Parts: sequence; structure tokens; C-alpha cells
Amino acid sequence: MVLVVLALDAVWAGLAVRGRLQSARDNLVAAGDLLANGQLDESAAHLAEARRAAHAIGSFGAHPSVWIAGHLPWIADNVAAVKALGDSAELAAGAGEAVIGAVDDAGWSGSGIPGFSGSDALAKTQLAGIAPELDRAASTLTLAEQLLAGVPTEGLLGPIRDAVVTSRGKLAGNAKLLGNATDIAGLLPDLLANGKRYLLLGQNLDEPRGTGGFIGFYGFLGIKDGRMRLERFVSAAEFMTPEPVGLPVDAPTEYRKRWQDLYALTDVRQSNYEPDLPTTGDVILQFAKAYGWGKFDGIIMVDQVWMSYMLGVAGAIETPAWPEPISTSNALQVLGHDVFFVGDLNGNGNYDESNAAQGAIAEALWTAIETRDLPPAPFAEAVSRSIAERHLQLYASDPKVERLIADLGAAGDTRLGKNPIYVTWSALSANKLAGLQDRRVDVDVSIDDQGTATVTTTLRDVNHSPAGLPGEFYDGGNLSFPAGAFACYVSVYLPEEIEGYPSFEASGQTVTGLQQDQGRPVAIGLVNPPPGGEYTWSVTYTTREAVTNVGGAKEYRLDFLPQPTVVPITLSVKMQIPGGAEVTAASPGMTVVDSSVTFQGSPVTEQSYWVRFG
Repeated sequence: MVLVVLALDAVWAGLAVRGRLQSARDNLVAAGDLLANGQLDESAAHLAEARRAAHAIGSFGAHPSVWIAGHLPWIADNVAAVKALGDSAELAAGAGEAVIGAVDDAGWSGSGIPGFSGSDALAKTQLAGIAPELDRAASTLTLAEQLLAGVPTEGLLGPIRDAVVTSRGKLAGNAKLLGNATDIAGLLPDLLANGKRYLLLGQNLDEPRGTGGFIGFYGFLGIKDGRMRLERFVSAAEFMTPEPVGLPVDAPTEYRKRWQDLYALTDVRQSNYEPDLPTTGDVILQFAKAYGWGKFDGIIMVDQVWMSYMLGVAGAIETPAWPEPISTSNALQVLGHDVFFVGDLNGNGNYDESNAAQGAIAEALWTAIETRDLPPAPFAEAVSRSIAERHLQLYASDPKVERLIADLGAAGDTRLGKNPIYVTWSALSANKLAGLQDRRVDVDVSIDDQGTATVTTTLRDVNHSPAGLPGEFYDGGNLSFPAGAFACYVSVYLPEEIEGYPSFEASGQTVTGLQQDQGRPVAIGLVNPPPGGEYTWSVTYTTREAVTNVGGAKEYRLDFLPQPTVVPITLSVKMQIPGGAEVTAASPGMTVVDSSVTFQGSPVTEQSYWVRFG
């Protein structure tokens, strides 16, 4: 009889805990969706239900059958995992309640984006009050994430294992999003102070530069009553003559040595060959002063991919300058190709009319952002994605604000790891052909038993542009390279200490060398595939002490930093460990084959690729 009672008790406990776990999960998901849509009261109700369900899971271990089973080795891990799921869900509910309390105390009704008109967005003082509460909520959610991170999944029952794995992923994503929200809440009060002015820079990624693309448009943003408004918007062509007073501008020694021969100190359009925005930003603000634009407190740098993401939030826009609505589905085609063929019956395009169309489209989008009531959650997701992919970069002349921007990951800086994968492409041919390139970066690493790594980085570019076609899109009026050519100045950033001088190979005529940037060596070269052709260029270097010790194993790690692009560049990595060593672990996504690990993909955010061996 006792065994029957225990069996029934075990069945009841199992059914109850499954229902409560499902209830906690469903209510947390619903609460998050409602909070994102500004429905604070409804979200709070679901969080309360989630907390009750999660708390009830704690009684799971009190059932006699479960208590007995919990002392059996093959069951104990499952009981502990269920308790961890309940505890983490309760912490997550508490974090959500803290967020609602913070925004409710600040008086946010749930709609509107801080800093833009057409909304009841939070004022500067309200934002300052929210930041500490959001920080506490983020810490609570991180604690929930860490609680599940310590749960071993091997040997768990299928449903429990799946619940642990799924919850880990959701908690990690939400903790990061809440951390970003905390950073933004801390940044916005200083960013949106009355009287501040920012230079809005529009990059065209189809003509690459170090920070992303050619800076073709310049907007002046003013802050009044905590709101950001576009005061003026001009194309590069409008201020190139007469030449301003105060040139050349000043710049750090490494910047001058690398870029002055490419007119980076005398032509603002060429100022962003240097990829490090904190360095380039200071130079650009000097140009703004030379052009008589006045003083700016910082820079907001965007590109056509950012515009596409924003159109996904704001909805389609219309302007008399373009014959059809522009939405997230056609934005890249219009901005990266179609605008360069307007105003000419021969299909070559007219430079002035093309500029006018581009400017009108950009202004229409910014007006939509300023005036429409944007949904907070999609807006936050679009901003977060833009920052991670470097399609939105910020610079502030105030060191305090710049540190906050760096904490958010939006500074566009070139802080690199010990062994970096960081390659920048800068067009020397003044056309818009990046979207017609099939580019890839292959990194081949051989590690010896002394911890020395020999690395070959190979750049390959297949140019799908046809030859000889006229117009700005294919030729751009540049006489140095034939129409359809995609000549690029490439920079491969190396470890701080390398052995001797690197070696280079190329499939055609090139220029190679070794320069310094941000305190580390940079291998430079010319990659120049002809129209319809391809080109290969590589650099090989050796670095000692490339391996570190992690948990008793040796580890070699490559840290990847992206350059923003329209078409992602393929990355291939191969790491060969010393003979006789055995791979003990590798980063997610890497394939282990005997004594080597490989990766292939098209990453657009910062990544780390590593192998551990012994």
C-alpha cells in the first residue's frame, strides 16, 4: 500500500510541477510582450501569476516520493534542475516587476521613444531616476541566468533538459537586452541635454571606408526640451567649394602617416578611412568647425542598413522625390542601386538629381522617426541590432558621455583582442560596387608546441560588375581605375607583437607594407579585381606566446571584429594544434576534425573563435 501511495504521489507531483513550469513560462512570455507594448498593468498581472507558479515549484521537493527519489543518484539531478528552473523563473518575474515599478514611478505611459517628438517620451530627470532601478533589475535577471548556467544537462530527462536549455537562451537574451536598456537610460540624460548639437553622418556602404562607407550626407541635429530635431541636411557636394579656412585639420601621428596622402586631412569625405570612430570623430568635428557649421557635441553615424532597420519599425515612407513608397523590403535596393540611375534618359544617372533623391529619402525617414509614435520594443531591437552590427555608431566629445557610449558598445572603436581578426576595406575607386562583390577572408593558423602561432590571412574578392559601363554607380568619375573596377585599400590588424616582418602574396599588381594604428602593426595592401574578375591577396605573420592557459588546458583564441557592410563577408577559420596534442574543447559552431578545428560563416557582430587542447 505504501508503494502505491508513493507512486500516486510521484505522478501527482510530476503533473503539478509540469503545469506550474508551463504556467510560469507562459506568463513570463506574455508579461514581456505586454511590457514591450506599453501595457504595464496587464504585464504586472502576468508577472504576479508567473511568480506564484514559480514559487509553488519549490514545494516539488516536499512530496514524499520526490524527497525519497531526490536521494537517488540518477534522479537527484533532475530534482535539482526542476528547483533551479523554479528559482530562476521567480527571479525573472521579480526583475520584470522591478522594471515596471521603475517606469511607472517615472510616469511613462508605455508609448513614445525618448528623444523624439510626437510622443510622450520620458524627460531627462525621469530617465536619470530609471537607470538605477533598471540596473538592479538587470542584476536580478543575470542572477537567474547564472543559476541555470550551473545546472548540468547531461543525464536529465528530456523535457527537463529541454526546459533548462531553452530557459538559458531566453534569460541570456533578455539579460543582455535589459543591460542595454540600463546603459541607454544612463546615457540619454546627458545625450539629450538642452542645447546640445550632433552631426548626423550618412554613410554609403556600397563605397567602403574604414568606419563603414563614404560619408555622402551631413545633418545637424539640435536638442530642445529633451527632443532631437533635424535642423539641416546637406550632401557632400554642397560644401566642397569654396575650400574652407582651417585646413588641413589636426590628427594623431598614426592617423596622419596612414591617411594624409588620401586627403583625409583636407577633404572631410575621406576622413573616415581610419576605422576607429573616437579618432575619426575628433577629426570630423574639426572639419565641421572649418566649414563654419559651428560647435557639435558629438556624432551620430548611420548607413543604409540602419535605415532599413528603422523602416521596419516606423513603416514605409513616401517622398515626391521617389515614385514609390520605400520600406524595409526595398530600401537597400533603392539606396544602394536605383538612386544612382535617376534623371538621365540614357540610364547613366545624373549626379545632382541622384543626390537630391537620396537626401529627400533620408529626410523623409528622419521625419517619420521624429513624428510617428514608434513601438518601443521593435525600436529597441532595431537599435540594439544596429549597434551590434556597427550600423549605428556614436561619438561624444565629452569624455564622460563617450565612456557611457563605449559601455553600450556603440563607440565604433577598434579595441582588439590578443589575436585579432579585423580586416577593413576602403574603396579607392569612386563607384558604388560593394554589393556586387563576393568577398571572403580565410584565416589559417598553425600552432607549435611552444605556443607560437603562424597565421596566414587571405583576402579573396570576385567582382561581379560588368566592364565599361558609365555613370556614378560603375565609374564615379574616377580616372585612376576603369569603370567596373573595385580597387580597395585593405588593412589587416595584427597582434601587438609579431616576429620580424610579415610576408605577402598577391594574384596581381599590388602595394604592400606594414603600418601602425592604435598601437599595433597593420598589414596593408591593394586588392584590385577587374570587372568580371577576381583577386587574391594574403599576409603571413608569426607571433610568440599566442597561447594562454585556461582551466589546465592550452587555449588559442581569435577575436573577430566586423566592418559594417551591406553584403556580409564570408569568414573561414582553420586552427591546427601541435602534433601529438588533443582537442579538448572548441567554441560553439566550430568543427573538430582530428587535430584541427574549422569554422565557416558570415558573422556581422563581434565573435570569438577558440580551441583548447592538451
